[in-house]
Amino acid sequence: MRIAVTCPQRNGMQSAEAEPLFPWLTRFCAYRERCISEVRLKLRTKGFVGESANEFIARLQEQDFLNEERYARMFAGGHFRQKQWGRKKIEAALRAKGVPQPLIMRALGELSAAEYTSTLLRLAGKSWRQQASHPEPKRWARVRASLLRKGYESALISGIQQQIVPGQKKK
Repeated sequence: MRIAVTCPQRNGMQSAEAEPLFPWLTRFCAYRERCISEVRLKLRTKGFVGESANEFIARLQEQDFLNEERYARMFAGGHFRQKQWGRKKIEAALRAKGVPQPLIMRALGELSAAEYTSTLLRLAGKSWRQQASHPEPKRWARVRASLLRKGYESALISGIQQQIVPGQKKK
C-alpha cells in the first residue's frame, strides 16, 4: 500500500522519495513506546510537517506501531517503578507530551495503591534518615519538600508523617 505524500518543505518530495522513511519510522516506534508528539517531532526533523506528517502518523496507528494509551500505561508504570515518581509528576510529564487527559487518568489508575504507599513510605524513611543532622521540624519540612518534588500528593505525605516521625502527633 502506497500513500501519496507531498511535502512543500522538502521541495515537492513525492511518495516514491518518502516511502523509504516509513520502514525507518516503524523501527523508531518499535524500539520503545512513543507518543504522537515524539513521532511528530522526529518527522519535523526529517522535513515532514502538516498533512504529510499526519499521514505517516495515521499509518503507524493503523499498523499498531503507535498507540497513545499503551504509551501512557508504559510511561506511568516505568517512571513509578524506576524513578519512584508520584502521580502528580507523572501526570505533568504526560500532559507535557500531549497525551489526552482520559488516557493519563486511566494509566495512573493502573498503579497499585499498596505499591504506591509502600514506595512513598520507603522514600520518606530514606529521606528522614538522610536529614538526621537537622532539628526535627526542619527535618520533616525537608522530607516533605523532597516527596513533593517527586510528585507525591500532599495529603498522602501528611498521612504518613506519624509513621515516619517517632512520637509525632497528627495535626
